[in-house]
Amino acid sequence: MLPQRPATPESARRLAGRHLIFDGAEFELGRKLGAGRFATVYHADRRRVDSPACAGAHLPTQLAIKVCELAGISAWGRMALVREQALWMKVDHPNVARCLGAIKTPTQAVILLEECQGGELFERIMKMNHFSEDRAARLTAELCSAVSHLHSCGIAHRDLKPENILLASDADDAPLKLADFGAAGLVHEGLRTPCGSLGYAAPEQLRGLFSQKRDRSGAPAAGSTYGYEVDAWAVGVIVYILLTGVMPFDPARYREAPLTVAFPDDLFGGVSAAAIDFIERLLCLSSSHRMTVQQAEQHAWL
Repeated sequence: MLPQRPATPESARRLAGRHLIFDGAEFELGRKLGAGRFATVYHADRRRVDSPACAGAHLPTQLAIKVCELAGISAWGRMALVREQALWMKVDHPNVARCLGAIKTPTQAVILLEECQGGELFERIMKMNHFSEDRAARLTAELCSAVSHLHSCGIAHRDLKPENILLASDADDAPLKLADFGAAGLVHEGLRTPCGSLGYAAPEQLRGLFSQKRDRSGAPAAGSTYGYEVDAWAVGVIVYILLTGVMPFDPARYREAPLTVAFPDDLFGGVSAAAIDFIERLLCLSSSHRMTVQQAEQHAWL
């Protein structure tokens, strides 16, 4: 059983139009930071607090607020939202965006998050094309530290990709912040649910990802059991992208193409042997022989 925060009176937690009341603090929703199929993330500014002693007074004056529309979401999907918030709040690490609380109404689920002013790592890659090896190594060290902490909490993220990694600020040396725990799961429960993103999913996740079968709750049909190793594979894909600006595998051909990683000279001519070894050890087809994230933290490249 995951730890839960003490219950707060419903009147103290509600979303009304562009205003959010949470634990005695009122926030005004501002610009849209991002959007998905069922959720939109907004910037929010704190406008007032009921008293300096109220719980809301201890929240940051600026937040990111994720608003999930429940209409059209299956029963399994609604349970996944509750699980996302519970697992996210279990994690406390400087390279993980903080989950500060949650509200549920009959039509919406709302998650309060630490705002990261630098936006997605994906956007930074698109802007810069690729990073220097030193910068890539520093970001990778931060990512491995965050993922290793998740694993120490019994959690596998299962959807690591640049879109789910944020930067604390616009500065060139801004630290990264891991986000979006919508696919996260507890390894001791036995992970079998197909999830993840094509291009980043490990080989052991692939069979389930291509299945369209669902049970009565809307949950994807279970596949083979897998574990923390899927996150290690995704880290390898991300490092490849950081150094080259391109993906090692074509998502459009992920189903039929063999997952073999190549290091062409036009992309890796100036990359060190240590960096290539780091990637190769993570992108190992056999999960039992794949370098773990904890081992990656000790690798010579970092």
